[in-house]
Amino acid sequence: MLVVGLGVTGAGVALDAATRGLTVVAVDAHDLAFGTSRWSSKLEHRGLRYLANGQLRVARECAVERGILLTRTAPHSVHPLPMVLPLGPMVAPEQGAIGAVGLRLGDALRVGAHTPRGALPAPRRLSPAEALELAPELHRQGLRPRD
Repeated sequence: MLVVGLGVTGAGVALDAATRGLTVVAVDAHDLAFGTSRWSSKLEHRGLRYLANGQLRVARECAVERGILLTRTAPHSVHPLPMVLPLGPMVAPEQGAIGAVGLRLGDALRVGAHTPRGALPAPRRLSPAEALELAPELHRQGLRPRD
């Protein structure tokens, strides 16, 4: 198989083909870290940035594609990672509420994309102890308990 272009999609296609036993030739105009993919984290995200910018169609498309990756195309290489948004003394309650609304909208996109909770758990509030377990570098002082 010939894969032209080694951004995140091309690299994923080459990896998938190779793991299926195909012989793969991958070419790109530059090295693997040259193009726009070098600036991204390589994480499949919930599309919250697009939601925040009012780009609902793009956010929905991200959710649909993420669901396909998680359930059909690449469940062997794509998996959910925990994300912690600490609510400490520097975060106003209004900012925390806005973040919670964004996470709920992101979960609504998951539902709309028909991605099962087993593949992508819903967002939830963590106790300070749970937050510190996932992110031990957080400052313990001032973490708000969940309501």
